[in-house]
Amino acid sequence: MSVATGWWPSVYKTLLTTVALVGVMTATLALSSSFYRYTLIWPMTGASLLFAYYWGRPALVGVFLAALIHNWSNDWQWFSLLSWTGKAQPAPADTALLLVVCSVGTVQAWLGVRILRAYVVDIRDGSLSLPGWIGLMLLVGPTVCLLRTLALGFVFGWVNVPLAAENLLFASAMWVSTTLSVWMAVPVIVVGELRKNMPRLAQNRLRNPRIMLALVTSAAIALAAYLGLQQVQREQQRFENLGISFKNEIQADLDAAEQKLLLLRAFYRVTGDVSPTQFDQFAGELLEGSHLLLGLGWAEHIPDAERARTEAGLAAQRGVATPLTQVDESGSLAAAPRRDEYWPLLRIAPQERKPLLGFDLASEAQRRAALLQSQSGGLAASARSISLRADGEHVPAVFLYLPTVDPRGAVVAPLKIQALLGGHGMSRELLAGGHDLQLTNAGGETLAEMPAGPTRIRNADPHLAQEFTLKIGSDVWHLTVATSKMALPYLSAPLWWLGQALPQLLCVLIGLFLALIANNDRRIFQLERYYAGYVEGLRKSAVPQTQAALFDAEIEGAWNERAFEPRFEPIVDIRSGEIRGAEALLRWPGAPEGLTTGDIIEWAERKNLIGDLDRGILSATLRAVASWPLARLPNFAISVNVSASEMQNPQWAGHVLQELARYRVPGRNLCFEITEGVLIRSDSVVLDQLALLREAGVRIALDDFGTGYSSIAYLRQLPVDRIKLDRAFVSDLAADDKARRIVASILALGRTLEIDLVAEAVEDSRTVKVLRELGCQLAQGWFFSHTIGAQAMRDLLNTQLNGQRTRRA
Repeated sequence: MSVATGWWPSVYKTLLTTVALVGVMTATLALSSSFYRYTLIWPMTGASLLFAYYWGRPALVGVFLAALIHNWSNDWQWFSLLSWTGKAQPAPADTALLLVVCSVGTVQAWLGVRILRAYVVDIRDGSLSLPGWIGLMLLVGPTVCLLRTLALGFVFGWVNVPLAAENLLFASAMWVSTTLSVWMAVPVIVVGELRKNMPRLAQNRLRNPRIMLALVTSAAIALAAYLGLQQVQREQQRFENLGISFKNEIQADLDAAEQKLLLLRAFYRVTGDVSPTQFDQFAGELLEGSHLLLGLGWAEHIPDAERARTEAGLAAQRGVATPLTQVDESGSLAAAPRRDEYWPLLRIAPQERKPLLGFDLASEAQRRAALLQSQSGGLAASARSISLRADGEHVPAVFLYLPTVDPRGAVVAPLKIQALLGGHGMSRELLAGGHDLQLTNAGGETLAEMPAGPTRIRNADPHLAQEFTLKIGSDVWHLTVATSKMALPYLSAPLWWLGQALPQLLCVLIGLFLALIANNDRRIFQLERYYAGYVEGLRKSAVPQTQAALFDAEIEGAWNERAFEPRFEPIVDIRSGEIRGAEALLRWPGAPEGLTTGDIIEWAERKNLIGDLDRGILSATLRAVASWPLARLPNFAISVNVSASEMQNPQWAGHVLQELARYRVPGRNLCFEITEGVLIRSDSVVLDQLALLREAGVRIALDDFGTGYSSIAYLRQLPVDRIKLDRAFVSDLAADDKARRIVASILALGRTLEIDLVAEAVEDSRTVKVLRELGCQLAQGWFFSHTIGAQAMRDLLNTQLNGQRTRRA
């Protein structure tokens, strides 16, 4: 078949090239999803080649090139999507598979052209019967497409995929695309063969119903491809919506589970022990209420000296032997016997899987069946002992992990993997961040490490899939994870979704260690290769709650031991250097690093103990002050903070007066500091009590003056003796002209109303100089003195009085 000559070639060639370009683009878009940016690269490249060949070669050569480029382009797209996802570079085996698939695509395109050529004469003469048209469609479409489908199926496991909706759509799109890649040239061939005799074409050919059927069929196939793509997109959206719904459900379960874990963690800190029986009871309640959780684990330090006794105790409590992980003198793992049904699946030798699990997982179909079986079983999980061996103290850890597959078909990654680390000195030492850290699996492969990681475990048994090694400083931790038999398929079975291979997270349990160092200067491992579902935002949301639970337990223990006490910060006369008063501040000697006075006050408010805390600090302060030489310090005032809830107690003022009488402290030597937040919620009861204390000589100070909305109004409404200038104005006083002018105005206001002003948080000599120039008389802060104890404060006052007596003498 030759290319036309004469006046027709320009129109013919242009039409031919245009139809070929549209055909290849339509075919590519029919199979490929519009979500991939490089989809249009292939038809554009193919169009340039087709254009060159169509201008000088037979039409069937162009058909062959169109089908070939179409097949290769889609082979590359699917292969790169399925086989190379998440890989930095392809392996040699991947490249070989790609060449095989492309070769099959080449054969398929060649067969399609050969079949089409056999029908060209009948198509040209208009003698092709209806059965001939049907046979052509079947041969050019599914028959030649079957080779590619089988090849890809064997390579990627499609053969075993159940005929779900998304799989049927995928197969239909492949059939339409392959058929169209050959059929798109049929009308072009007909037009080219009939180009020489236009009158005859008008009289005979175009009236032939079979010729018209070819034209209409091409348009119908293109429409079917478009509709198929729309259906795929709708299915994609439906699955995305299911995934969002599933994530919301799993998040709600996790929020509830997290609160229970925090309660257990706090319980341990208070009671000092959690037995396996108690943990099993807790785990049962938690798993029963959260069906999306696969299991819980319990970890603890078991020193070698206590190993035998611990195993005996566990056996007595559980009714079955519970051996702990053994470590020999060289630091190598020694496998201990265990119950088979609690062995995890990862890295178990294939020959051991079937007798262990009751079914084989050698093929995709078997893995899928195991996955569905575990789903139908209600995601059963068992709370089992997890043992850690290290030289050190008893440290329990509680963590949870989740499935990665929704039974409805949506695939999601676990949203949170929590680990609540216990212990006393060891846990604080671990979180302090001064140690090397390395996490390896039983095969010796490094999963995580911190700088200068130590040597890996030696001679590890590759069958101990869930044996991990943590080396922290000089201590080696060995962790054994036990989980439910029904949960095991989740750890290995891949899932096919819309023709894409979505592998399960390779090492789900590695995520258990992510929160282990969550408080280590806000750094955490980002194990993207193994645990892509973990994001920094989740850690940030988990750390404060975990830290709050730890602090709550510490504070409650200190409260029961009456460990809180007042410490005193002197208030100094800037001009003379004499001590004119002091502020009593709540302190906890020996508090854990990072725990502040604000944490203690917030805990007391949540526990409705703030009133008791206020009264305790007031009594301790007055008891200390009673031994000070107040008789010779008539203008000295000890300042005490008071909460809003305590001021709203109708008996508050009466209690204060009783304590003053009890310790024989004059009312003029006591000053209560109140904030604007307290006054906003005040009522007549509060104002009446303040008036009663004022009559007894007790002074009132307005704290944090200048930071609220109506501080000046309170100077008019309340009998204020002193205002304390907030640190926001004082800290930048030496460098900020505007702050200097504001302080000068407040000082002028105080002099007009005859109210003393105290500058807080004075920390350097430049600030003192500016305050002295502005006429401020009183100040407190680290420049003058840090907080000191009651005896040290008494010694300072006596030294000051002795110096005054010496100067007068």
